[in-house]
Parts: sequence; C-alpha cells; structure tokens
Amino acid sequence: MKLILVACLLAVAAAAPRPQQDAQLLSETSENQGDGNFAYSYSIDNGINVDAAGSPGTAGQSNIVGSYTVPLADGGFAVIRYIANEDGFQPESEILR
Repeated sequence: MKLILVACLLAVAAAAPRPQQDAQLLSETSENQGDGNFAYSYSIDNGINVDAAGSPGTAGQSNIVGSYTVPLADGGFAVIRYIANEDGFQPESEILR
C-alpha cells in the first residue's frame, strides 16, 4: 500500500508544471516630464515588447497611445495597438477580429 502511495506521489510530482526560465530585460526607457506627459518602452528576451506614450486629457484622465505583444499558442506573437482616453480602452489587432 505504501509503495502505491509513493508511486502516485512521484507521478504527481513528475507531471507538475515546471517554471519557465526567468525572462531577461533587454531594453527599457522611461520618460516623465512631470506635467502629465510620459513615455515608456521595454523589450524582454521572450519576445514581449511594450511601448506607450501619454498626455493629460481634458476630463482629468491620461490619453495613452501604445502597443504590446502577446505570445500565441503556435509560438508566434500578436501585436495589439491601443488608444486609451476619455472613451476608454480601444485595442486593435488581427487577433481581436
């Protein structure tokens, strides 16, 4: 009985997901002008890239224009471009159609 229990525990441990290798930051920029205008970008070695630039909006919000990549199940990446302003978050991408 103990042998069966140990075998089951070993099977569960072997089937457990393994953490992926830590991603490494390749580049990063950040600019804050102190008046509500800002920009930032970064690239990671796993293919993820993020870019955004913002400015103050007329209704007290930040207006942001940017893009980011997301990994796909087939190993590729999709780019999502967006605008965020007084009308909300407005993404655009081939994968959203």
